[in-house]
Amino acid sequence: MKTKFVNLLIVLLSTTTLAQSDFKRVKVDMDSVEKQVTSEKSDYYYPKLLKRYSEFDPNLTNYEYRLIYYGFVFQDDYIKNKPYEDKILKLTKKREYEKVIPECRKILRKNPVSLRANYQLGYALFKVEEEQGECEKYLNRYCALRKAIMSSGDGLSEETAIKVIYISDEYNIISTYLRIKDIKRQSLSGACDMLEAEKSRDHKAKKLYFDISSKLIREQELMENR
Repeated sequence: MKTKFVNLLIVLLSTTTLAQSDFKRVKVDMDSVEKQVTSEKSDYYYPKLLKRYSEFDPNLTNYEYRLIYYGFVFQDDYIKNKPYEDKILKLTKKREYEKVIPECRKILRKNPVSLRANYQLGYALFKVEEEQGECEKYLNRYCALRKAIMSSGDGLSEETAIKVIYISDEYNIISTYLRIKDIKRQSLSGACDMLEAEKSRDHKAKKLYFDISSKLIREQELMENR
């Protein structure tokens, strides 16, 4: 089992090199996403997609994962119930994996698209020697969500920024996908986070842009509705 798990991690880490030919980068049209996931007549009505996602449907496409991830913005649990992910990191560092599992499941009930909770749950299940298929389900889902995010842009400019719905996802992409170790400076550039970072094998530009406009807009809406 350990060998198979390590092989799966190798696949996850090698996604960067495979990604260049594995998908096309297409900017996310949030108006279109909203229409598709909020209409009960739509094939992509969010409860329908979420049911397939929760059942780990292997036939979900990258396009559908994009709708699941970005469509979460239009669900009640977005922003109102922010993911409390620090606790699972502390428990993982202490190697208290049996405690990590229920904490991750708690987060995923409120935020099913949490990158960190999906990954940490898969890893914790492996460490407590659950069925291999159980840990792989969450790691594969993590990989699919990350791929959906990376299909939104290349991060080289504001116009082609990588779109995220949580700042924590931004840092997950930086560390696990682009494998950037050091951020020199961070600032807002329009509706984007602009980071000046050390170059890595998988990111050669000096600047990296993340579109965080969905988060900013929804936070403003919530403040106005108080």
